[in-house]
Amino acid sequence: MEPFQTLERTTILEHDWWRLDHDRYVKPDTSVGSYYRVVTPGSVIVIPVFDDNTIVMVEQFRYLEQRYCLEFPGGGAHAPTTLESAASELREEAGYTADAYRIIGSFNPCNGLLVETCTVVVASGLRFVGQSPETSELCTPVVMSRSDVDAAMRDGRCWSGMSMAAWMLFRLLS
Repeated sequence: MEPFQTLERTTILEHDWWRLDHDRYVKPDTSVGSYYRVVTPGSVIVIPVFDDNTIVMVEQFRYLEQRYCLEFPGGGAHAPTTLESAASELREEAGYTADAYRIIGSFNPCNGLLVETCTVVVASGLRFVGQSPETSELCTPVVMSRSDVDAAMRDGRCWSGMSMAAWMLFRLLS
């Protein structure tokens, strides 16, 4: 038996990219609780790596924070497959295509709020073809060394938790 039993789930708001649900549930002490959760189709983060081991990040303006962030290309998993989503995000935000894509892991970016799996993909064999960002995106590709990526995370230029988690997986596995 699960420690928390869902009594009722109500969808409060649906959007093209996510859904907001409200759950009523029974807690282990038998009292009834209330929980809000955001459900998404998942997301991808792409770590583009050149043959010389330099990395592509994008400097992207983030509306919610009203400031720029260095981060890896990524977004919602809206294509039929994870690798197609990764290829789409790499092209849109950074302007690159890749000869090879390799999944290295996944994580939940905010497991107390989101029902989401973010898949981390390494792209290699990169070719610049030009960006095609969504109208809500303002981003510039930046080629960096691995130590520059580390420094950006230390000094706060990269404040994206998803990029930080993806980089940790990459560093552990490469």
